[in-house]
Amino acid sequence: MPPSGRERSEPPVRLFFVVNPTAGHGRTLQVWRRLEPHLAQWGEYDVGFTTAPRHGEALAREAARAGFDRVVAMGGDGTLNEVVNGLIGERAALGIIPSGTGNDFVRSLGVPRDPLAAARIAFTAPVRPVDVGLHLETGRHFINIAGIGFDAEVAEEVNTRRILKAIPGTFPSLVAALITLIRYRNPEMTIRLDGKEVRRRVLLMAVGNARYYGGGMQILPQATVDDGYFTVLIAGDVGKAELLEVLPKLYTGRHVDHPKAEFLLAREVHVAAGEPVALHLDGDVVGHLPATFRLLPRAIQVVAPEGAPAGVWAG
Repeated sequence: MPPSGRERSEPPVRLFFVVNPTAGHGRTLQVWRRLEPHLAQWGEYDVGFTTAPRHGEALAREAARAGFDRVVAMGGDGTLNEVVNGLIGERAALGIIPSGTGNDFVRSLGVPRDPLAAARIAFTAPVRPVDVGLHLETGRHFINIAGIGFDAEVAEEVNTRRILKAIPGTFPSLVAALITLIRYRNPEMTIRLDGKEVRRRVLLMAVGNARYYGGGMQILPQATVDDGYFTVLIAGDVGKAELLEVLPKLYTGRHVDHPKAEFLLAREVHVAAGEPVALHLDGDVVGHLPATFRLLPRAIQVVAPEGAPAGVWAG
């Protein structure tokens, strides 16, 4: 028993920061340089800078196995995805300081955009388990949303145009959506949700664990990060004029009442098509259909601030 009148204190946590210096067109490195002098006030830390694709995954795994309690992704959604893949199966928790282009997963959790506030949370806030998705064909994990069809084409447009990639927020995705709209044709897809098969001509599908993508589009407003299910949107055969009308509603989640928007829950999703249809994981285009996604319940611990949007947590 501790002596009377004294509180039991938690041991300090050790953090490892995975910093992508090129994220946000170099903005992340600038943020790190302003942030780093303040970090010692909260605890012990070390840092690694990514130098190549997938390097963040290796840095995260090495940090976890070196005994760091928390590994903090500092960049955009691509950096976050790499760190998630490095932490699957490890004991270290995931922290996030958003400083890249999209920063969508943190919107669901309520992580502040201010780097200093996010850093304090990374050191001091409690951790909670969240679900993770697995793309069976590549073995890659995703923590936010996998997209198929129109949104994957939009993601590819953003990623391949340097001028769009350099701009934070929703503007790049909106411009890319308008460019993609000119040439895109809705493919017919065969969709199997937990064994139940349907066929649809589909604009896009979103298979997600959280609510936002595309720099702030609230595509899955009912999604819960720890309920053991994907939230799935099947957006049916929406025409170009119809899409232009509904596009602004994606930012507020008001598309849920659209007659061609079908929302479902599933633990495993398989999608195929008779033509090449692109897909992305957390905004990173990884190939084409067919694809199978499997939900891994509570597969990673995440530093979770107080005050997340209502309904994000099931428990």
